Amino acid sequence: MAQRVPRRTNTRGGEHAAVEPPLPAPPRDLAKRALPLHPAPAGRAIFRIIPIGTNPLFFGPGASEPPAGRFDATNGSFRTCYAGMTPEACFAEKFLRLGERTIEESFLQKIALARIELLQPLTLVALHGQGLSSVSATASAVNGPYASSRLWSAALHAHPQRPDGLCWRSRFDDSLFCVALFDRCRAHLRVAESVALVERPALLMAMSQRWGLALID
Repeated sequence: MAQRVPRRTNTRGGEHAAVEPPLPAPPRDLAKRALPLHPAPAGRAIFRIIPIGTNPLFFGPGASEPPAGRFDATNGSFRTCYAGMTPEACFAEKFLRLGERTIEESFLQKIALARIELLQPLTLVALHGQGLSSVSATASAVNGPYASSRLWSAALHAHPQRPDGLCWRSRFDDSLFCVALFDRCRAHLRVAESVALVERPALLMAMSQRWGLALID
């Protein structure tokens, strides 16, 4: 029988309160482990929702800018492009984080949906499901503090398998998958289409209804 480990408690104030364990850091033997992978075959598409007129294959942060995204490199050693496996994933990340239940059409008219084709299979680390435990990570690696996420991103980017990016479940709708691509895979991507989101009214309406959002003039 496995030995039970007593839970650490804090007894200040006469009450027993659980002490939060530290967020797990990348293990020392990570480089020796086989990375868990999320399927990303050649020919499939990933998507981005971006301001109209901007580059769908932008890898950030920009020159002389500090890291801003969850999986950006803190030392600027690589650049990152954020996308979704489906348009719905992009929509959730773009609009549900705002906390609003309405979306103004004037704002939507400034937004484009880009479809990006994978020209060859990509190696995406599966930071979800069993993939988390296989690298000794927890969901905090993808939805905890940015400092923790960036530690994992740097460690996985340096892995001998040279992954092309990361894949995880959206914290706004965990049935959907998000992607962070490292700039080493830029040559294996092609922008197939970039159109104003309002030019896809059926898709836009379906996504809005999915989360009970109202489109207003």
